[in-house]
Amino acid sequence: MQRSSQSKPQETPARRNVDAIVEREWIIGLLAAALDKSGFLNRVYGGFPAFRYKRLGISPDRLRTYPFASVWNQLARKLKLPGSLRLCEPLSVANWVARHKDLAPVINCNGTAYRFLFPRLQNRSHTLVIERGSMYPEDYFLFQERAKREAGFPSTDRLPESILDEMEKTKLADFVLCGSEMTRDSYLQRGLPPDRVITCHYGIDEKRFQFAERKSNFGRSLRLVTVGSIGLRKGIWRLIQFGEWAIRRGLDLEIWLVGPLDPEAVALLGKTPAKFRTFGVLKGSAFVETLQQADAYAMFSYEEGFPLSLISAMSTGLPALTSNDTGGREAVTPGLDGLVLNNFSHEEFDALLPEIFQDKKRLIQMGRNARLKVDANFTLDHYTRKIQAAYILISDFHHNRSSKNQTK
Repeated sequence: MQRSSQSKPQETPARRNVDAIVEREWIIGLLAAALDKSGFLNRVYGGFPAFRYKRLGISPDRLRTYPFASVWNQLARKLKLPGSLRLCEPLSVANWVARHKDLAPVINCNGTAYRFLFPRLQNRSHTLVIERGSMYPEDYFLFQERAKREAGFPSTDRLPESILDEMEKTKLADFVLCGSEMTRDSYLQRGLPPDRVITCHYGIDEKRFQFAERKSNFGRSLRLVTVGSIGLRKGIWRLIQFGEWAIRRGLDLEIWLVGPLDPEAVALLGKTPAKFRTFGVLKGSAFVETLQQADAYAMFSYEEGFPLSLISAMSTGLPALTSNDTGGREAVTPGLDGLVLNNFSHEEFDALLPEIFQDKKRLIQMGRNARLKVDANFTLDHYTRKIQAAYILISDFHHNRSSKNQTK
């Protein structure tokens, strides 16, 4: 495949005025690299052991870690200690970060530590940024409850105190950075100012997720792969419906599950005749090679901001079948490089899928188009330029507000 040429992000004068706070890994490697390349990154404060961040490419001189809570909780799980003895990792990280007097002017908070951190920084003249990969907390919770309900598990529409608190603490943020327009819309619907809610679609290393040409006559099952923590939120019920539809249609389909299985997924998989293959957690070349051996990618989640796994799969040449409940719909042009599904009924499958699954040449061409989509929109350079533009705006906001406060 011929790659489209990409210009390098324009350099800015080094400011080093952003600290990134993260409990877990999530996109911190991607974000830190973009901030560092743009001259904005001061430090990363992490709640996992340092090696977890160093292997993501974060330089030790930019890194501070406080893994006490995460290490304790891991030990408690291994020893099967009561849940009451486990620590709140977001609270632990927030308390540790708040004790630092040398924090950068701009604080970017990944995860939910902002619930505990932002109230403690209100009188310290910081500009506070929430890095949000998922939808507004209320939507995030209710979409998962919908997943439980549709799969036949107990569910509720009553928001827990933690979600209500998260919603309240969102008001303390000066900016929200969103991984997708879907995520941004969920915040705008709650009245946040449009100029303070910024979309930065993620990007992937297209050199790592190399394109692999598929063969149209391979004499085996079609392989549909999905990646993540396989459970109700990830759409395991929808995947099962898809697998059972394939049986009814006489389609030889095998669904590959890459990632850990939640107990609910294990229970549901034990009751279906559909063909599933589980791989567990794959990393490095084994992960890329598995994507390259599949024929299509499935993102059937009930809630997902902008899945890196989807654009990684598209980069290797997989057409993407994505749920309309995820920001993945923003990476797909239906019929060209994938499909967007709504209700996951057998009727919808009948209407959309036979045409492409019975025409392997078209499926392969859609995979080629998927790679071109990534090259044109979702590389690391694309992401870095978006982060650079966002933090120029955020830094200017901080400077102007600080100047006004000094003149009072």
